[in-house]
Amino acid sequence: MSVDFLCTSRHTARSVSPPPVESSQEILHPSRNIEVAPLSEGGLMLVNLETGGCWQLNRGGGEVWELFKDGSSVELVAEKMAQRYGLSQTVVLPDVQAVVQDLTAKGLLMPATST
Repeated sequence: MSVDFLCTSRHTARSVSPPPVESSQEILHPSRNIEVAPLSEGGLMLVNLETGGCWQLNRGGGEVWELFKDGSSVELVAEKMAQRYGLSQTVVLPDVQAVVQDLTAKGLLMPATST
């Protein structure tokens, strides 16, 4: 079984330059002004109320988002996803890193030190 992540933009929002993620152990959390709505196929719709950007995450991407809801690290999220799907953390980690990189580049996830 593979874990599939998707983060696509439904709208071109003005550019946001979030701080870079320093390490896989850094605590991240959702950015302010993000509204979340569930989708029928198990994914999530994310809307940045500040920029007007709108993104759709598939089921795997939505699961990753939910694990960051209260603040978490990439490493811990990868560990939880690996346990959930019965996979090795080393198999899951690159996928989690990719979705986190995408979400941080879009300003949807931020380091906890950035408020």
